[in-house]
Amino acid sequence: MTILNRYQRQIELVSTVFNKAFITFNNQKPIDSWLSAYFRSNRKHGSKDRRLISSCIFGYFRWYGWIRNIEQNKTSLALLLGYLLDNNEITPLVSFWGNLYGLTEDTLQDFFSASPQELTRKQSLILKYVNQIDIRELNPRIAWDMPISVLSSFQTRPKLWIRSTEQTPKGLFSYLADRKIQFTAHPNHQFSFALQDSINLFEVDDYRKGKLEIQDLSSQGVGLVCNPKPGDIWWDVCAGSGGKSLHLAAMMKGKGLIYATETHQYRLTELRKRISRNDLFNIIKPLEWDGKALPTFKSLPDQVLIDAPCSCSGTWRRSPDIRWHPLDDRITHYSQLQLNLLTLASQILEKGGKIIYATCSIFKKENEEVVESFLHLNPEFEMVTITCPFTGNEFSNGIKFLPPTTDGNVMYVAVLTKKD
Repeated sequence: MTILNRYQRQIELVSTVFNKAFITFNNQKPIDSWLSAYFRSNRKHGSKDRRLISSCIFGYFRWYGWIRNIEQNKTSLALLLGYLLDNNEITPLVSFWGNLYGLTEDTLQDFFSASPQELTRKQSLILKYVNQIDIRELNPRIAWDMPISVLSSFQTRPKLWIRSTEQTPKGLFSYLADRKIQFTAHPNHQFSFALQDSINLFEVDDYRKGKLEIQDLSSQGVGLVCNPKPGDIWWDVCAGSGGKSLHLAAMMKGKGLIYATETHQYRLTELRKRISRNDLFNIIKPLEWDGKALPTFKSLPDQVLIDAPCSCSGTWRRSPDIRWHPLDDRITHYSQLQLNLLTLASQILEKGGKIIYATCSIFKKENEEVVESFLHLNPEFEMVTITCPFTGNEFSNGIKFLPPTTDGNVMYVAVLTKKD
């Protein structure tokens, strides 16, 4: 097989996998989960093919608002443009692919050199292939008020953040050095480390010992705002698989108690596995919960974390395809659920107790407006000023961790306390 025939087959493979992924997209299921399952079932694809497929598919959905208007019979061109807009490497394969559609080397380099902050320049490059477009069309209309600086960040792939229980995780450093993987430590939080590429943490001894967790920086910010102390009693209302409970337990140095409630048993099963890796986490008590009536606690919590179910719009950087799932009805549904959770959790607190309310949503209807409704209905509670753990700035109406200031997902956090 000639090299050109090989390139052609790789391009056809990308289109074939994309067509299958697009069915998942139309069914409003997450592409990343589907793609991971596909690769597990098709181990014949080497690392280069997997990287190319992933880059093209995620690039397509990241820039879907612009390139969806390309003619349906030119899916291969749309995938190439998504790859290029995402600032991926110009390889000989990409040059061959571009040549099929008349893209010269100069044009390819123009795409590569246009930084994510230069959306106007990227827009001018793409206008050769689509009709007139607005920069805001990168988002669904409901999010057209997003500031351009934030939108530019949403058009980039976020780093992989690793949280350590130690300031100097020697096992992690050794693993990365052996593989020549670059990383950076967060300048204002010495337990957080950023990697541009993914790694297999199961190969790292520190991870198997429960000293490392993959946790987005903004999610870590929620734990830092909680600022738990050894001996505290917490209720993690919507614990999921326990990322924030593990963070709280590490900050509490394994002293105190954390009730981690969750409505899905499989998530609690995963949490129990994570707890077993480190004795620090033995203070976490997983509890299956129906989400409706207050659980029965042996010791009453005086602090509550509600990482509430939401539209997940703050994760659009990592999961660009879900940006295009229907939103209006979901936001209305979640905002009522969020208010119900706040109201329910508030009933267990004595005077001086506090609630940390968090979502990974960009929308006020799930954030500030929920908190305002709760405070209106529950005047015995009040907002607490928050100091940003990464910048030191103070916020009196809740804090929103946003890129580019915080290089991760979007998280909104508010702290409410019951008046003395």
